[in-house]
Amino acid sequence: MPLLLHLVWPLLLLFIADGLILGHAPTELRYVASLLLLAVLPGWVWLSVFGKLNTVIERSLFAIGLSFSATIYITMLAVYLPGPLTANRLLIMLNLFILTGGLIRGFQEYHWFRHRWLSLSKLNLPKPNWSIAVLFNRLRPHSQLLRQFQKNTSPPQNRWLSLSKLIPLRQAQGTLGEFKSWDCLIPVTLLFLLTLALRLPNLGYAEFHEDEAEALMLGVRVLQGEDYALFLHRKGPAQMLLPVAFWLLTERITESMARFPFVLSSILSVLTMFVLGRHWFGLTAGLISGLLWAVNGYSIAFGRMVQYQAVIFFLGPLAIYSLYLAHKQSQPRWLYLSAILLATSLLAHFDALLLLPVAGYLLVAYSMVSATYTCHSERCLRRIHPKVAEWGLFNLRFQSDMAQTMTEAKDFNEHNRMVGEESTPPTLIQPWMRYLSPLFALILFVMLVTSFYIPYLLDPEFSNTTQYLSESRIKPGLLYNNLWLLRRLDAEYSSWFYLPLLVGGLMMGSGMLLRQQRSTRTWLIYGSGAVLATLCLTTVWQPTWWQMGMVNMALLPWLGIGGLLFWQATNLEQRSVLLMVGMPLIGYGFLVDDPRTHLYIIYPGAVLLAGVGWQSLLGYRTPVFQKNWSFNARIVLALIGCGWLGLISGYVGLIYLTPESTFLAIRGQWDDSIGELIYDDLPKPRGYFGYPKREGWKAIGALRAEENYQGDFRSVNEDFIVPIWYNYGQARSCYDTPAHFFVRLTDYAGEIAPPYQLSGSVTRETESRIEIYSAMGQTHQPNRYPVESYIKQFDQQATPQRFIQQAQPSQPVGTQFGEAIRLTGYDLPSATVQAGEILALNLYWQATTAPTNSYRAFVHLTDGTTLWAQQDDNPICRLPTSIWRGGQQGMGQFRLQLNPDMPAGRYPLIIGLYQADTLTRLTITDGAGQIGDDFLWLGDIRVVRE
Repeated sequence: MPLLLHLVWPLLLLFIADGLILGHAPTELRYVASLLLLAVLPGWVWLSVFGKLNTVIERSLFAIGLSFSATIYITMLAVYLPGPLTANRLLIMLNLFILTGGLIRGFQEYHWFRHRWLSLSKLNLPKPNWSIAVLFNRLRPHSQLLRQFQKNTSPPQNRWLSLSKLIPLRQAQGTLGEFKSWDCLIPVTLLFLLTLALRLPNLGYAEFHEDEAEALMLGVRVLQGEDYALFLHRKGPAQMLLPVAFWLLTERITESMARFPFVLSSILSVLTMFVLGRHWFGLTAGLISGLLWAVNGYSIAFGRMVQYQAVIFFLGPLAIYSLYLAHKQSQPRWLYLSAILLATSLLAHFDALLLLPVAGYLLVAYSMVSATYTCHSERCLRRIHPKVAEWGLFNLRFQSDMAQTMTEAKDFNEHNRMVGEESTPPTLIQPWMRYLSPLFALILFVMLVTSFYIPYLLDPEFSNTTQYLSESRIKPGLLYNNLWLLRRLDAEYSSWFYLPLLVGGLMMGSGMLLRQQRSTRTWLIYGSGAVLATLCLTTVWQPTWWQMGMVNMALLPWLGIGGLLFWQATNLEQRSVLLMVGMPLIGYGFLVDDPRTHLYIIYPGAVLLAGVGWQSLLGYRTPVFQKNWSFNARIVLALIGCGWLGLISGYVGLIYLTPESTFLAIRGQWDDSIGELIYDDLPKPRGYFGYPKREGWKAIGALRAEENYQGDFRSVNEDFIVPIWYNYGQARSCYDTPAHFFVRLTDYAGEIAPPYQLSGSVTRETESRIEIYSAMGQTHQPNRYPVESYIKQFDQQATPQRFIQQAQPSQPVGTQFGEAIRLTGYDLPSATVQAGEILALNLYWQATTAPTNSYRAFVHLTDGTTLWAQQDDNPICRLPTSIWRGGQQGMGQFRLQLNPDMPAGRYPLIIGLYQADTLTRLTITDGAGQIGDDFLWLGDIRVVRE
């Protein structure tokens, strides 16, 4: 592609995106600009450095996958750098990354242009016109001659002797991706439309789930300067960094904006499964695999949430495909791209570890067959065009299998004689050179992974995570059987129609592997497969047969049939898909006590193998006529398949896409209906991920932003992190007697006791969802607030700065107590208080370093001789200083009950810290206050009496 096209349009888009963000364009335009900077341009520019792909689908997949990887690592690096994470810092780093890729690509184009110009100057042609268009028109036929030469002189297709039966050497089949996009335009378009229809509708309807809100609130802590918040999620940081990057550049966040990168990953994962299945097993298998993945409930549920699973669904198989490209094309550049994608998957979650066996298998296969020889092909060029040889292109490099035997040498000499060359043996790379590219790719992978996991290993949270996993997931046993859980969750997420479709394809695909090798012992292979398959079925229907004390031996027959299939497989693709299915099945099916929804990692490989099985059925030859299915039979099979997929699509559309009120209404009339007859029971709305939940918390946040229902609060019957997010990050009250209670009414049978009275309610689609109880109850009818009227108002104020402000005091101070703790400020709602009432005070603290002891804070109201009111508590409520981290911030609430007999007047308000076990006070070492004092005076409180 000409130099101008490679440099101008990315730079133009970069300039436009920067202008929209720096110019504070409307939110919608800023989000589009953020998509360009975070999801398109980084990968598209750098992908051109790696090399070209044949189809738009593949280029788009790799460009967006590489962009997401770059965004995650650049944002993480921006967090590691000193100082807070800001939009300007992120924007500068993104621009540098994109411009660096553009400069490298520009240098490549310049080198190509210079080489072609020098080559053209050696031809006896008229003096060229300096017009760029004329110049490239003259170069075009010579480029076509060169491509024709490369096609005619490709290495012979030989089956070299394999170094191992388990890793068959590839045949030289030329470039992968030989099909063009338009060859399967209609089926791929229909597949893409189905994928969109099952993922995009009502994307922003549901409020954030607990896990989503937790990831976003940890992102808020990162924005506040608490860098260690990257390690507090017990997962990788990708789930947090992606939405935070978009939030910073857009300056607004909504449910749909936060979820869009993940739904985009889910959509592209369907196309990735199609491309992978297409190149491994054929077009039909690719389409069937894509269809099975498009309607999969896990793919839809986690694709509509701020969840790491969607990232693994997309980048994991894409990394496997990149390794496959490296093997088939003998191009090391795909190894480096795969290392980046696979490392990013591990930054999403350690579930991606189960993809490492297939990745390692492909890497070893590449290392065993990769070799390069040089062909001095001046005579070959002269046979095509006399002038082409004068270009100086005498050392054309080809990729082929390693030639080691005399037979291979004879084949190579015969090839040379065919093209008119003397029999010159190939110039082979030294054996140790074959491993340099995989070694460099492995080093790159380790560097990227350890950029997060080494700091994580050194962080105290790592021990908490390992303890959590060992106690709640692994447990004391050794082997387990989770196939019953797989059946139950599959029925909940995808309907009971999905698993039979998947298992049927898996059985036919496995049968195809068993029967493809003919030998005198075929009957033994068939018999062994039948026995092992029967034993595997008993692990599903009679799991107690395999239980022996605390150990379940159900793994054994699955290992047996897996090993048999792996041995019977005849090529790299078949063994790769078996590893993609088998390793996750072993890991979460039999080695983990409580895998929960982590069983999702089994499905990408399973749909690929099922696609092979259903493709084999469509190509089955009947035993009577020994011919393929007739056209009418194919139509019948297609109609049955479409009807079956339609039943699955109807189910997932009902439970994921419909509004909650509609879903609850349907569920209320479900008993004895035609729907129950078809689908059996429906899951409860809060019983699965991706449920269409909307309670009305945005109305609460918007009302409090309007200074309604001010004061501290507590939520009832709701995950604690959700109301915190929808109150712009304000923490719950430290006390059991807050100013307000927000009660979610769904499945709540309790009551709020006096003196709290109902003061308002939030409705969703005319139905009351949240009731507000206030300590100072209203005497008039409680107001009703429809959440639909407050959604836009809440979203307009959901800026990063608004959330950060919740950790900033209204009265800054800046006083250092001892060596580790700093008082940053306080809130004092009123400096005048009635005798006998409560004085409220909020204190804001920051740990300059991790405290080594346990400290408590004291707040005193005294006149120097009499202590009229006091409170001692942890400086930050519910958080002892012994577990504080360096840089941690927090707020403590203090309520001083004044003595009713307290005389009117002005009283000093002092605060301080003391060591909990020795009662020794910390002295002021820096900042406001007198250095050396063991207390800080915040001012005088005016006490009045009626």
